[in-house]
Amino acid sequence: MASGTFYPSSGADDGYGTSWEFVNNADVIIMGPTGSYNNTRKDSFVRFTNVNVPAGATITNAYVRFQSYGNYSANVCQTDVYFLYEANPPAPTSFSDFKNPPWGSATVTSESILWVHGSWVQDTYYNSPDISSVVQEVVNHPSWNDGNSMVGCLLEETGSNWTANRRAYSYEGNGVGPVLYVEWRSVVMSAAISSPPNVRELINRIAYEASSIEYWDAGQHNLVYLPTHTTVAKTIDANRIDSETVDVRYTDRVDLLNALTLWYDYYWSGYSGDDAFRQTVTDSDATSIATYGNLESDPSQFQMLRGTANAERALAWILAQYKNPRVIVSFTGGYYLTDIRRGNLLQFDFVEGDTLDDAFSGLVTTTDKYMVTNIVRSVGSIGLEVVQLIAV
Repeated sequence: MASGTFYPSSGADDGYGTSWEFVNNADVIIMGPTGSYNNTRKDSFVRFTNVNVPAGATITNAYVRFQSYGNYSANVCQTDVYFLYEANPPAPTSFSDFKNPPWGSATVTSESILWVHGSWVQDTYYNSPDISSVVQEVVNHPSWNDGNSMVGCLLEETGSNWTANRRAYSYEGNGVGPVLYVEWRSVVMSAAISSPPNVRELINRIAYEASSIEYWDAGQHNLVYLPTHTTVAKTIDANRIDSETVDVRYTDRVDLLNALTLWYDYYWSGYSGDDAFRQTVTDSDATSIATYGNLESDPSQFQMLRGTANAERALAWILAQYKNPRVIVSFTGGYYLTDIRRGNLLQFDFVEGDTLDDAFSGLVTTTDKYMVTNIVRSVGSIGLEVVQLIAV
């Protein structure tokens, strides 16, 4: 079971309003009516930022907490607690953004919880009833990502007595403001292998995605692009390989791609196949298209990838590899190469006119870096196929 406590990040992230005013810079948040007229009814909002609840999580407990700004009687004050049904909404900035109901033109959750307030004592903390169903609805939004923001609304109910309002400290009032507490259970996945896996295909897939996979945390896969993979594992000279086995060529034009689509943010519950991908990004290279024509492929699919920024970086990385012809070098060597692994970066060391320089035919320099893409080991020799790593 995981849990988290989330807060506003600035004074603009909480406030209140009526039919004639909007306030997001006061020391207090007001809920309920402050007079005997309907236009004195105060509706409040709070934007909780960096809510790191993973998509697909099951919400087991949630509430909002306020610190009382003063002493208030037991007169009936009732507020509905609900949220904007958006994956990452901004805080309202004007009256036109904040009017009741609905919240401007935005969609709010179908779930709401009635909070009947009793007496409040100054500086005391008060928790709402359980709002798990409301938070669950937001987390189930197709575009929800770990780290998004949630905007919660508290709407005065018609059952309140006039002047039976409750006032709580805002972010400006106590430096913290209202608090959102959430407990959740992450999705636990299991799998059964019904047929032997294609090991070569699986290894290639792992190697291909290895530049992006970062870590697992509480059952949630976090995939982060790693653009700093630039360390050279070995430098190869003519004494380390058999120069007569060196082969240098360019990738075939048929392998080029310059207009790509990537599907990500896989929805594991209720969908399958292509329909389960909830987000799409695209990228293309105008120079490559002008030179070779528009070269597309089926969408790349990253089931574990989260976040638009990560998806865009991953797609840019793929595009960089395929938009132009790449040099492929293969050769055979011995014991010196036994610790080389797929994904390592290599460089070559040679001088003009030596056997290695002649073997490369001027297509390789000593500053180029190459990534190992395949290793074929046999008794007494090791064959390596390496490919240039672009833009490192």
